[in-house]
Amino acid sequence: MKRTPGGFWRTFKRAYPVSLAFGAVPAFVFTPRPDYIPWAVALFPLCFAAFMSAFVVWGQPRVRSRSLAVTALGTAAGYSLVIALAFPTALWLLLVLANRASPFDPDVLAAVRGTFSQPGILAASAVTFVLMLVIAFLFGVSRQLGPGVMRNWVLGYYHTPKREERVFMFVDLRGSTALAERMGEVEFSRLVQAFFEDLSEPVLATKGEVSHYIGDEAVLTWRRARGFERANCLRCFALFEDQIAARAGWYRETFGVVPEFKAGAHWGPVVATQVGEIKSEIVYHGDVLNTTARIQGLCSDLGARLLVSQALLDELELPEGFEAVPVGVHSLKGRVEPIALARVTRVASASR
Repeated sequence: MKRTPGGFWRTFKRAYPVSLAFGAVPAFVFTPRPDYIPWAVALFPLCFAAFMSAFVVWGQPRVRSRSLAVTALGTAAGYSLVIALAFPTALWLLLVLANRASPFDPDVLAAVRGTFSQPGILAASAVTFVLMLVIAFLFGVSRQLGPGVMRNWVLGYYHTPKREERVFMFVDLRGSTALAERMGEVEFSRLVQAFFEDLSEPVLATKGEVSHYIGDEAVLTWRRARGFERANCLRCFALFEDQIAARAGWYRETFGVVPEFKAGAHWGPVVATQVGEIKSEIVYHGDVLNTTARIQGLCSDLGARLLVSQALLDELELPEGFEAVPVGVHSLKGRVEPIALARVTRVASASR
C-alpha cells in the first residue's frame, strides 16, 4: 500500500480553501442562534477539512482496488462518512465552546442528536451518498482513461482530425528482456504494473497525459503550453526518478530489483484524431513520434538517462538543478535531416 504524498497537514492546507465554501452553508443552516454564527463559520470548515484530510491520507489508499466498482463504492462511503461526522462534530464543538459547557453535557448531546436525526437530514445523507458514488465512479473512469480523455470523447473534440503542437516523451524500462527471463512472465508483469503505477502521479503533477503503453514502454504527451510551462516535460522525468527512489526498498523487497529507466523527448506538430468504433482511441500522427522513439533508442549508446532534442531545449527554460550537455548531431532512421541532441542530467535536487 502506498502512502499518500504530502501527509495530513499538507493535505489539510489544500483542503481548507474548499472547506470554507463547502462548510459555510451548513454553518448558517445548523447554527441554533445568530450570535453563534462567527463561531460556526470558523468551526464547520475546520472540522470538514480535518475529517476530509484524514480520509484522503489514511482512508483513501485503503479503499483503492483494481476494481473500479469497489474503489468508487469505498470512496463514496468514505466521503459520505466525512460529511456525516464533520458537521455533528462542528455543532458539538460550537455548543461546548459558545456555552462553556462540558463536552458531555446532556443538553449539548441531545441538541446535536436532535438536529442530525431529523428525517430531512437522513434523506439528504442518502442523496449525498448516491451523488458521491456517481462522482467517484466518473472520476475513476476519467482517471483510467487519462486526464482530459473522457471530456474529449464526450465533446467529440477529436471526432475530426485536429492539428496540434505537442511534446512527446518515450519512457522505457531498462534491461526488460533480461528481467523477464530472470523473473518469469507473471512476476515481470507485476513489476511493469507497479512501475507504470508509480508514473501516474508525476504525469498528473506536470499536467501530462499518457498517450499509450507499448509493452514496457510508456508514451507521454503534453500540449505545447503545458509541456513548456516550468519545463514540465523534464520535471516529469525527475519526479518519476524521485518516486522510484522513494520506493526502492519496496521494489527490492518485492521483486529483488529496483527498476531503472531511460527516456527520449522531442516536440513538434502532430495530427490528433479519434479512431475505432469497437475500441475507440485518440491517436497522434506525425514525424515527431518516430523521431522521439529514435531519440530514446539512442540513450544507451550516448550514456543518457534522459535524451532530448535541441529543438525542445531551445523552447524551454531549464529549471534550477538541471543541466543540458550537447552530444552532437545524429542521423535517425526514417528522418532525412539529422538532429541535434542533448543529455539532460540533474546536478542537484530539482525544485518541484
